[in-house]
Amino acid sequence: MDEQIRKGVLRGIILKGLDLEYPNEMSDAALQPMLQGSGYGDITKLEVRRDLEYLGGEGYLEFGRKSRDLWLVKLTSKGVKLLEGRIDEDPGILIAR
Repeated sequence: MDEQIRKGVLRGIILKGLDLEYPNEMSDAALQPMLQGSGYGDITKLEVRRDLEYLGGEGYLEFGRKSRDLWLVKLTSKGVKLLEGRIDEDPGILIAR
């Protein structure tokens, strides 16, 4: 799979997972096994965090506690709007509809 498509799908899965917990937070430690179960068996915590940084930088999620061992994140209203298709799609995120 093309790396850009892989990253886009991965970010979409992260947002969908966070939507299931909305408005609560979810940890990177919980996201990693969720992604592994979605076909990304080789994903590392560092890769998860890179995508969380991207999504946070674009305003789709916000960080709660952020320490070396644990990051807590939650979906923002902008992230919800993206998932619902109420704002323009982001070329770095592929969401299955």
